[in-house]
Amino acid sequence: MLYKCDGMSVGVLIFDADDRLLMITRAHAPSGIAPVAGHVRDENPDYTHLNAAIAETREEVGLTVTEEDLRRVYIQWHQSRCGADVPHPSGGHDWQVYVATRWSGTVVRAEEEATDARWYTPSEVQELAERTFAYARGEVTEEEWEASPGLEPVWAEILSVLERPYQPDAGFFDTVVQVADGRVMRKVRALYGDTRETVSGGRLVGGGDFSYVDPSGRRITLVGEELTVTEQGCTGLVSASVSLPDPGTEAARKLAAVLAGLGVTQEDRT
Repeated sequence: MLYKCDGMSVGVLIFDADDRLLMITRAHAPSGIAPVAGHVRDENPDYTHLNAAIAETREEVGLTVTEEDLRRVYIQWHQSRCGADVPHPSGGHDWQVYVATRWSGTVVRAEEEATDARWYTPSEVQELAERTFAYARGEVTEEEWEASPGLEPVWAEILSVLERPYQPDAGFFDTVVQVADGRVMRKVRALYGDTRETVSGGRLVGGGDFSYVDPSGRRITLVGEELTVTEQGCTGLVSASVSLPDPGTEAARKLAAVLAGLGVTQEDRT
């Protein structure tokens, strides 16, 4: 029977007391090392992303989490490939990612899903990301990648925008994966099939939206239209919808600094 993609993906970030991230080495395409993840409605057509997060955690690594243990931190559609025989008509996946605030059990690898499952320190996660960036730049061959992969490409991007849950008062740029040169992310997207960006006349033209949910449940949405990115900078229209934190808090001060850096004045803030 053909395996049909449902166009929905979920991921679960599980950190231990030593700030290590639990990840698996995928046994099937797409190749790479990644946190717990999977399609939403493989097992049950009525599953939500939250239902699937609980099920995937149990199936892939043998740990138990409940709805109360999971905090959603990421919502985004990616035009990403998967191992399904029949891709979803959209050509991508509606992603939601959760952080497990609690979990129980002992890690047990699902042999059909993974060749390895273990805890990675923050520096090891960064090293895996750097290998993915090198692969995207063409510095790692296909044979070398298959023999020793880095982060699954879509996860290299997701983790580059998610704050470190083990970092007290983490700001917008205290992310799980650090990116020294943001231009490499265009090449990373090409690896996993995101074609929202195209090169025209020597310029990169792109569009789309990004939503981020912070630990307090506030949502930040950025929408880009007719963006042109060059080595010298970016032009176009970006609108932002931000639910502001309480005035006077550390989060508010950090957000104010970010908005000031973007040239947003006090009068512009609503």
